Amino acid sequence: MPFNTTRSLEIDLMSSDLIRNKCLELDYAQNLYAALCNTTWQPIEVWEILKNSHWYCSWRSAGRIVSDIRNSTNPTLNEDYMNFYCSGIATEDALWNDNATNKSKHVPEGTVTQEILADFLNLGWRLVDENEEWR
Repeated sequence: MPFNTTRSLEIDLMSSDLIRNKCLELDYAQNLYAALCNTTWQPIEVWEILKNSHWYCSWRSAGRIVSDIRNSTNPTLNEDYMNFYCSGIATEDALWNDNATNKSKHVPEGTVTQEILADFLNLGWRLVDENEEWR
């Protein structure tokens, strides 16, 4: 059973100028939301790994985190979690539709793009594989 970490990925994201600036681009913001959904993250610190500490959040919380980041960078956006909540579902449906004209780079919930993975690694967080066993 994983333990909640004392570190907060949400605070690390909000504190990162790089993430805040990248979130102004809607595709990146949606990719960040998707990467927070159905995933588990762990700080890359020896003690946190030994404690098997993890951080995860609900889809609604993921939407709130992303909208808070965007609003704090550009208050005129006035977004809330509903701007992102379930935004990957329509994308997933479009993937199966040969006639789809979806040109956005949105991804389904639980998808972690290489760019997001690299940004999280730079913040000191790693994606935890559900099949990973800790001893």
